[in-house]
Amino acid sequence: MFRAFRGGVRPAAQKKNTRRLSPVALDHPPALVVLPLEWCCAVPRVLVKEGDRVRLGQKLAEPTGKGVPLHASVSGRVLSIEERPFRGGRGLAVILENDGQNTPVDREEPLPRKDRPDLLSPAEILKAVRECGVVDMDRTCAPTYARLREAEGKVDTLILNAVECEPYVTSTHRLLLERTEEILGGIRLLMRVLDLKEATLAIGSDKGDAIAAFQKALPLRGGDIRVITTPVRYPQGEPWALAQRVKHRRMSPGGPTLDVGCLVIPAATAAAVYDAVYLRKPLTSRLVTVAGGALGKPGNYTLPLGARIGDVLQEAGRKGRPARVVLGGAMTGEAITDLTMPIGKGEEAVLALSERECAGDGEESGSCVRCGRCVDVCPAGLEPYLLGACSDAGKTEMLEKLDGARCLECGACTYVCPSRIRQLESIRRGKAALREWREEGRA
Repeated sequence: MFRAFRGGVRPAAQKKNTRRLSPVALDHPPALVVLPLEWCCAVPRVLVKEGDRVRLGQKLAEPTGKGVPLHASVSGRVLSIEERPFRGGRGLAVILENDGQNTPVDREEPLPRKDRPDLLSPAEILKAVRECGVVDMDRTCAPTYARLREAEGKVDTLILNAVECEPYVTSTHRLLLERTEEILGGIRLLMRVLDLKEATLAIGSDKGDAIAAFQKALPLRGGDIRVITTPVRYPQGEPWALAQRVKHRRMSPGGPTLDVGCLVIPAATAAAVYDAVYLRKPLTSRLVTVAGGALGKPGNYTLPLGARIGDVLQEAGRKGRPARVVLGGAMTGEAITDLTMPIGKGEEAVLALSERECAGDGEESGSCVRCGRCVDVCPAGLEPYLLGACSDAGKTEMLEKLDGARCLECGACTYVCPSRIRQLESIRRGKAALREWREEGRA
C-alpha cells in the first residue's frame, strides 16, 4: 500500500488574510479585458471584428481543432484584435471595451431538474461542457470535454482535487464553502459521463470547515461521493500524487494518471460543469485569490476572464510598487513585470509581494554547498543541483542523461536552497532547450 510520495516541503501557509473572506466582485469593473485567441485553440475561427457590439457570454471565436470556444467575459465593444502578452507567450487577442452593463447573450433555458443527471446522456453533457468553454481550471487549462472523452472506458476512479497546498491561495477553499451543492452536482455529471458509481473528493486537512460542509451534505455511509482528507505537504495536490494516495499504487511522479485507471479534475471545474450543463452558462469568470503584503485589500475576487493584472491589483489596494508580482501560486507561479497581462481560466491567484516577503530575493545566489537538501525534497527523485548546473552551462546532452525532462517544476528545490540558487528558473530554461534539441533530432 502506497499513500505518500517522497520528498516535498511544508511552506508557511500565509492564508490567514484571505481564508475567511467570501468572494466579492471588483468595486469598479475593468475598463478593458484582454482575451487571447490561443485560449480558444492554436488556429481559431474569429467570429467578431473591430467595432462589433458584444454581450456577456457571446462567442468571439470557435476552435478549428481540439479546443473550446472563446466567450466575451463582459458586454461592450470590440476595441481591437491585436497582439498582447499573456501567461505562456504572446499572440493575437480580442480587446473588449467594457460598457459595465454585463448584458447577457440569449441562451437556452436552464434545465428544471438539477438532481437527475441520469436523465442526460453523456453526449449531451460533453456537448454543453465544450460549448460553454469549460477547461481544467489549473495551470494546464486542458479542455475538459477532451479529457473526459479520452478517459471514457479507461478509468474506474474519479478524483476531484481540492487540496490547495500552495501558500497564500484560498480560492478553492472559499469555492468549496460557497458552492458546495454545485460542486456535488458537477461531480455527479462527470460520473455520468464516465459511467462511474462513485467518486472521491480530496480536500486538504487544513480546510476543516469545508470538510464539515461536504460531510453534512453527503450521507454518512454508502454515498456516491466520498470525502478524503490529505496532508498539506506540497506538492500533494499534483494529480499523480493524489492518484497514488487514492489508488494505493506507486506512480511515476508526473506520470499520466490514466495508466492506473484514474482521472483527476480540479474541484473548481466541477462547479463550471454544473453551470454549463444545468444553467447553460459559459465559463467567463473565475474566483481568484488576490493577496500579498503589498496590498491593502487582499481577498478572494470573482474576476472576469481577461481582466488585466494591474487593474486587479489597483482594486485590491496596491500600496506602492510591489517587490514582486506573481501570476499563480507562490511555488509554481510566474513572476511577471508586465501588468497588462490578463487573468486566464487557470489562474487561481495573483500575488503582490512586499519587500519583507521577498527578503533576500534580490541577493546574488551563492555557490552550491552540496548540502543535498534539494535532492531530499525532490518528489521526482532527481538531483536538482546537477540539473540546474547543466542548464546554466548549456550542457543539454548531459541534462538528457540526467533525465531532466522528468522535473515536475514544483519549485521545492528553490524553496529549500540555503544558497538561494534559483534552481527552478535554471531547470525551466534547460528543459526548453532540451525540447528544442529533441525536435531537431539530436536526441
